[in-house]
Amino acid sequence: MEEKHETATFTSRLFAHLLDVAFIYAITLVGVFTIGLTSDFVRRDPAEGTAPVYLMVFYVLVYFAYFLVPVALYGQTLGKRLMQIQVVKAGGQPPGWGGALLREVLGKPLSGLTLLVGYLMVLGHPERRALHDLVAGTWVVVRRRPR
Repeated sequence: MEEKHETATFTSRLFAHLLDVAFIYAITLVGVFTIGLTSDFVRRDPAEGTAPVYLMVFYVLVYFAYFLVPVALYGQTLGKRLMQIQVVKAGGQPPGWGGALLREVLGKPLSGLTLLVGYLMVLGHPERRALHDLVAGTWVVVRRRPR
């Protein structure tokens, strides 16, 4: 990384992710409730099994949109913003669409499929980078707001 920034700790990254998961569940809960009330899902025969498929697709879209869009544009989700950390590429800018796609859509599933070792790499990597950071060429850095 060209500029020297303080890299985010495993703990700050973990708390940011937990906050993000809480936000996603809240968004999903409201969305599922709204979809359930405004559609014929509640009137369908449960044996048809179409409602769970639509709801799963909705959750996946919310999940990826929640992470992909703000990381591409700003390098921060709500959780990262609250924890004052940011995803950046080598020059210190947000990763953009290509970097965010690599990180969030390809890299994070790889980090999870390795029995979470891809996430735990932060603990031993000299630059505190996870597998998805290496895949996308990103770093997670501390971004304290000026006082």
